[in-house]
Amino acid sequence: MKPLFYSAAAFNMVMSFLFAFFHVETFAFFSIVPVPAHPMMTQLFAVLVLAFGIGYFWIARDPVKNRQIILLGALAKIMLVLFAGFQVITGIASWQLLIPVSADLIYAVLFVLAYRTLPASV
Repeated sequence: MKPLFYSAAAFNMVMSFLFAFFHVETFAFFSIVPVPAHPMMTQLFAVLVLAFGIGYFWIARDPVKNRQIILLGALAKIMLVLFAGFQVITGIASWQLLIPVSADLIYAVLFVLAYRTLPASV
C-alpha cells in the first residue's frame, strides 16, 4: 500500500512542477487545447496538486494514521475526472485532456480500495 501512495505523491509532484513552470509545453505534449493564455490559473492549480502530493506522502509514511486523507484524495481525484469530462463533453477542452486525467481515475479507484482495507485509526 505504501508504494501506491509514494507513487501518487511523485505523480502529483511531477505534474505540479510541469504545470507551474512548463504549462505551455505540458499542454502541447498531451495535445490539449486550448492552452491557458495566462499561467496564473495553471500555477494556482499546480499549488493544489502539490499540496495533495504532500498529503499522499504523509499517507505513505503512516496509512492508518492518515486514513482520512486517503478519502479526501480519492474525492478530489474523482471530482477532477468529472470536471475534466465535463470540459471535454461541452467542447471547452479537447479530448486529450482525458489522457493525463486517466491516471487520476486509476488512483481514485486504488485509493478507495486502500481506504476500505485500512482499519479506522484509534
